[in-house]
Amino acid sequence: MEQLSPAVTSVKTDVNELARLAVETLISQINGNQAPAFATSLPVQLIRRESVKRHAKPKHKIVIVGSINMDVTLNVTRLPHSGETVLASGQSSWPGGKGANQAIGVSRFGADAFMVGRLGNDLYGKQLFERLTREQVNMQGVSFSQDQLSGTAFINVQSDGQNTIVVNPGANASVTPEYIENNHSIFAEAQYCLVQMEIPLETVKAIVRLCKELKVKVILKPSPAQELSAELLDGLFLLIPNQEEADILVPNLAPVEQAKAFLDQGVENVIITLADKGCLFARKDGMESYPAVDFPSVDATGASDIFISCLAAQLSKGNDMDTSIKLATIAASYSVSKEGVQNAIISPDLLDDLFSGDYSLSAITKE
Repeated sequence: MEQLSPAVTSVKTDVNELARLAVETLISQINGNQAPAFATSLPVQLIRRESVKRHAKPKHKIVIVGSINMDVTLNVTRLPHSGETVLASGQSSWPGGKGANQAIGVSRFGADAFMVGRLGNDLYGKQLFERLTREQVNMQGVSFSQDQLSGTAFINVQSDGQNTIVVNPGANASVTPEYIENNHSIFAEAQYCLVQMEIPLETVKAIVRLCKELKVKVILKPSPAQELSAELLDGLFLLIPNQEEADILVPNLAPVEQAKAFLDQGVENVIITLADKGCLFARKDGMESYPAVDFPSVDATGASDIFISCLAAQLSKGNDMDTSIKLATIAASYSVSKEGVQNAIISPDLLDDLFSGDYSLSAITKE
């Protein structure tokens, strides 16, 4: 019952005692006795879960539409070149996908995360659904495909934390515009919607149109980068490419000029993340750079997902953009010092301590 979303209230009793009574009753009936079944009562315990809680509107509702994958990570001394074979020194598997990473981040940073996506009806799919449910992510917008396997990402991580990623979309590809329409009620009264490009482009466009109708602010991570139409960009609340993605979308320009180009196409706010150099924030009335916090780099995978989820959660709770970016920068900087993505999400208490300067960075790096 805990694996369902919302978790279902149930009645617990001693199953061994229940089985004993059932066997005794069956034997009695076989022998021709007329003893009524279950003449003996059993003590029971009511386990209250979310299904019987008083319905309340979420205060900080954020919808996340995107990929849900199982990440398979290979540790390598360096990233392979074309045609080259490199031996891995280790392998690990983590629940991932940009959508799932951001949903878990949003939940851990204190906002109400509502996931929309698809999984395969396979072992990975069941594990991923259970993990997100345990992370308090609302999963009513997630269903299982009978035709496709769950999405999988294969990640090479070299010793300095740099990485390459190949994604097999699987069931994520079946998040269609029709699927969004069938789940349109989930978007109602949301403050923000987080979207990535690991689902079909036509679906991303449908999400943006729906959110405009419902006055939901869209935060788009253009990864993997592909051409973005004027319809998609015009009126978009926030676009967050990294340097490589910005170079694909607006080639041969410096970050400042790239940000201006996005603003000229109608984007309200732009943040270009610059790895260990922090990020550049731009809007019509000016630009500002935010430096990264210096943590030792172990694995940079998913740092942008943690940045985005922290940023959205802070904005949903009423923080201004400046404060939200500073908190998100700390969270993303911290994440590269840990292996994996979801286990590298900083705790809200530690995040607040770092932001207020009440905790020593040197003490953290020694842990």
